[in-house]
Amino acid sequence: MSTAPAWRVQRCSAVSGPALDHTVSVGWVNEYGIIHELSNVGDGLTLLAPSELTAATIPENGLYETFGGTSGAAPVVGALIAIGRQINPDATVDDLITIGRATGRSVDDYEVKSLQLVDFFAFSQALMSPTSTTMIDPTTFTVASPTTIQAAPI
Repeated sequence: MSTAPAWRVQRCSAVSGPALDHTVSVGWVNEYGIIHELSNVGDGLTLLAPSELTAATIPENGLYETFGGTSGAAPVVGALIAIGRQINPDATVDDLITIGRATGRSVDDYEVKSLQLVDFFAFSQALMSPTSTTMIDPTTFTVASPTTIQAAPI
């Protein structure tokens, strides 16, 4: 799976979806969860993620800098998927994306409604059953609130 930063030259353009198979299109939000004015939005946008996070950008020199934009948000989504694979190695990328979108927090843009902002806690909870060894089927659970996930009876 690849994450692709999605950007726009003008606010009126919108992403229609990932251009390649197994690619996730990513938009970015600021520290308040508000979609940045330069972030891409559109019906085909897979997930939103925070950006402008402090990261070790030059680890050999011990320097930490802010890494922002969609290029900073894409690794956040990559980390979400990697954590999902650690929790359940048998999960497919499509399963993880479905669960990431289902457990994401809804963010409305003035152009597109209900874009999904990653929620690591809800995502990891959805992946685990009460025994923490099997994944909940992504087609049979619903998110009751941002912190409560209800699995459908099996």
